[in-house]
Amino acid sequence: MSNPTETSPTTQSGHPLLWSIVALLLLILIAVAGYKYRQMTLDTLIATAPLDPSCMLDTRQCSAALPDGRTASFAITPQPIVATTPLQLSLQLEGIEARGVEVHFRGETMNMGLNQFILTPQGAGRFGTEAILPVCVRNSMVWIADVIVATPQGRIAFPFRFESVRP
Repeated sequence: MSNPTETSPTTQSGHPLLWSIVALLLLILIAVAGYKYRQMTLDTLIATAPLDPSCMLDTRQCSAALPDGRTASFAITPQPIVATTPLQLSLQLEGIEARGVEVHFRGETMNMGLNQFILTPQGAGRFGTEAILPVCVRNSMVWIADVIVATPQGRIAFPFRFESVRP
């Protein structure tokens, strides 16, 4: 018969398997919280450049600058911009470390649905992709192209205006 004052091996070790599972779950919880915090930080809009209403992308390349001098120059070709026609989007960044670039097109006065395109890096701060705009019931449509640049500090928005015409 065992002495009631003696401790069993299970009590001395404190259930090592249970503690290992708890430690693993705690590490997973910390990793998920860190990932969510990082995503939240990257999704935060930290700056928006002012829209230059005098520059229209359907006539020429436009540039937008932040007060600290960081700039984005954006172009859409061919011009004029015709809906349902393949368009080339070109972006040149100066003074910005970009982790990714997206363009969100939205109608200035009419909801035209979700029109987002991811630009691919082409080296030396250049990004580009091909896009197609939906056709509008009107003969022409004024759009805002929000160029969203993901940086290590957060996201920066550069808005640009242009007009598209029906084919």
